Amino acid sequence: DEGFLPEMIGASEILDGEQRKHLIRALPGRCQGYPWNLCFSTARDGFSLASLYRKMGEVQGAVLLVIKDVNDAISGALLSDPPSVCHGDHFYGTGETFLFSFTGGTFHLFPWSGA
Repeated sequence: DEGFLPEMIGASEILDGEQRKHLIRALPGRCQGYPWNLCFSTARDGFSLASLYRKMGEVQGAVLLVIKDVNDAISGALLSDPPSVCHGDHFYGTGETFLFSFTGGTFHLFPWSGA
């Protein structure tokens, strides 16, 4: 039902309500119950990776990254921390991270494998 969806601050040009329902069910418990805030959109903010990093510097907590390609395929990831520039062989994040896609109306979840 629609009551299950969190408040959306800023309209998504990619995700519809049904897709959001799939994603909310996949989120870890610490991410449940919070509004979704659209922090960066290429339609509004352009295509600069530096702009993305700058905007993400203001974010605390998990980030849902959603991409729609030129063929209208939707994919993305839940990042346990906002993306930032990492120098060298350093990694960040937790096992809460996952990848996802919507293919032919079907939700596909690819959880962290630990490998």
